Amino acid sequence: MKKVLLSVVLAGFLGLSIFPFGVLAQTSQNTQALLDQIQALLKRVQDLQNQINQLQVQKLEAATQVSNLVKSLKQGDSGENVKTLQALLAADSDIYPEGLMSGYYGRLTAAAVKRFQTKHSIEAVGVVGPKTLKKLNEVLQKNPVAIEVSSSTGERRPCAIVPPGHLIAPGWLKKNAPPVVPPCQVLPPGILTKLGQATTTPDTTAPVISGIATQNVTVNTATVAWATNELATSKVYYGTSTPLSLGTASMVTDNTLITSHAIGLSGLAATTTYYYVVESKDAAGNTATSTERSFTTTAQADVTAPSITSYSVVPATSSAIISWVTNETADSQVFYDTSTSYGLATPLETPLLTSHSQTLTGLTASTTYYFQIRSRDAALNLGTATGQFTTLALPDTTAPVISAVTATGVNSSSATIVWTTDEPSTSKVFYGTVFPIDTATAAFVSSAALVTSHSIPLTGLNASTTYYYTVQSADANANTATSATSSQQFTTGL
Repeated sequence: MKKVLLSVVLAGFLGLSIFPFGVLAQTSQNTQALLDQIQALLKRVQDLQNQINQLQVQKLEAATQVSNLVKSLKQGDSGENVKTLQALLAADSDIYPEGLMSGYYGRLTAAAVKRFQTKHSIEAVGVVGPKTLKKLNEVLQKNPVAIEVSSSTGERRPCAIVPPGHLIAPGWLKKNAPPVVPPCQVLPPGILTKLGQATTTPDTTAPVISGIATQNVTVNTATVAWATNELATSKVYYGTSTPLSLGTASMVTDNTLITSHAIGLSGLAATTTYYYVVESKDAAGNTATSTERSFTTTAQADVTAPSITSYSVVPATSSAIISWVTNETADSQVFYDTSTSYGLATPLETPLLTSHSQTLTGLTASTTYYFQIRSRDAALNLGTATGQFTTLALPDTTAPVISAVTATGVNSSSATIVWTTDEPSTSKVFYGTVFPIDTATAAFVSSAALVTSHSIPLTGLNASTTYYYTVQSADANANTATSATSSQQFTTGL
C-alpha cells in the first residue's frame, strides 16, 4: 500500500514536470488550474492514508472458529460461552437489537433468547436448554462465530461473521435497512463504499456519551450502562474516594466496539458509596470520558433476630404488666396461658421500639401463668424469651373464726384463757368482774403474734372472785373477730 502511495505522489509530480516554465507563466488561469490539480492529488493521498489507518485499527487475527455450543446457559451465567451466544443472537437484529456482548447473561440476553425461541417454535422460557441448544447449533452452522484476538490489545472476543456479499444483496438490504454490519467484522473497501461507510476524511471526533445509569445494584454488585453515538469500547473507573483518580482507580474494560454499553462491577462492599467515570474510545482512538457519578450498594440482608433482655413482670390479682428491652427496634407481643401451650395472646403492637410493655388482663388470682415474649425486627426476624409468674391473691375481708374458748389453770390469783382460730391472727383477752364486759373500759392482755392456737395468761386476780372475759383475734389484713360473752367466766379459788 505504501508503494501505491509513493507511485501516486511520484506520478503527480512527474505530471507537473511536463509543463515548461514558460507555459506556467503564461496566464494566471493556467496557474490556478495547476494548483487545483496539486490540491486534488494531495487530497487523494490523504484519503488513501486514512483508509490504511482505519484498516490497521480494525485489523483482527482469527484465532479459532466456534463449531458448536455445548453448554446449557441461564440468566446469571457469565464467561466466553455467554459472549458466543450473544454474538450468535446479535447476527439477527430482530432477535438481539441491542447487540451487547458483555459476557453476562442478563435481562437483555434472556429477552433475546425468548425471541429466538419464539421464532423457532420453542417454549419461550429465556433459558438455553437442550432444544434451544440444538437449534442454536443449526443456526451456527449457517452463520459461524469466530473467536478473534485483537492485534493491539490481545483481547479475545466473538464475532458473528456475515458474508460481505450478503451485506449488499438486495434481499438483505431490504430486510436490514440501513444494513447491520457486525462491529468486529472488517469489510473490503469496495463493500464499505457500496454501503456508504467508506472514510474520506480523518475521524477526529470523540464518541458522545449519553444515558449513563447504574442498574441492578445489590450488596456487592452493580451494572453501569450508557450509550454512544458511534461504535466504541467500554471502560468504567471506580472507587470509594472522590474526586476519583483515574490513575489509581479500579477499572473494568471491554474492547468490543458497540453503541450500547453495560459493564458489571463485582466484589463491592455493602452499604458503600462508589464513585465512577465511564470512558469510550472509537475505532480511530478518539476517547470520551464522562463526569464523575456515584451509586450506593445495598445493605447486607438482616438475618439476626432481636435479642430480648431485662424483662420484668409486675403481677396483680387479675392482671400483669410484662416489660422488656430489645437490642434493635422491633414490634411487641406476649403469648401466655396457665401452661406452656401459650393459647392466649396480647394484640400485636407494630410500632418498632426498643423498650416494650404489654398488659395481660382477665387473669385468675393466685394462679401461675407461663408466657413467651415475641419481638420481630423490620426484616421479620423473630426473637423470643420465656418466663412465668403467679398472680396475687384476692384481698382478705373475712375475720378469723374463733372456737374452743376456755379458761384453764384457774387458781386464787391467776388463770389462762385459750382458744383457736382458722387462720393466723393476734390474741387479746378483755376481762373484769362486771358483766357484760365493756371492751372499751375493761382490762386486757394481748399478743401481736399471728398464731392459730392462742394462750393468754391473766395474773393478779382476786381470790374467790368471779371474772367475766371475752377474746378477740385479728388476721394480717386487720379483719377482727370477738367471741361471745354470755358463758365466758371463771371463779378464782380461796
